[in-house]
Amino acid sequence: MLSTVGLHLHTICDILGSVKLKWFQFGIQLGIPRKILLSFRTEEDPLSTVVDYWMKGKGMAPISWNSIVKALKSEHIGKPELAEKISKKYYQQGQTLIFEVFMYCNDFVLYK
Repeated sequence: MLSTVGLHLHTICDILGSVKLKWFQFGIQLGIPRKILLSFRTEEDPLSTVVDYWMKGKGMAPISWNSIVKALKSEHIGKPELAEKISKKYYQQGQTLIFEVFMYCNDFVLYK
């Protein structure tokens, strides 16, 4: 059965709020090249820019909650409690919910 939940970039960034100061390391964990991340330094909200870039499929890590969980659990980010909360909320029956990116309206839909 297909279940959908509308997610927007700001919703994901709200979930990741405690990572805000570690945006560069988070981007590295998502497979975004350093050169690209350095260009985000002047952005008002670099974490949003990192997440937006990754959700458009430009990072090396798959666009999934699993990638976010792995990044949060990494020693560079060190947020296993947040990773656990995300796992419990967005994983169902051991399956990873994966983002399906729609190019219009910057909307994202989750599939299980």
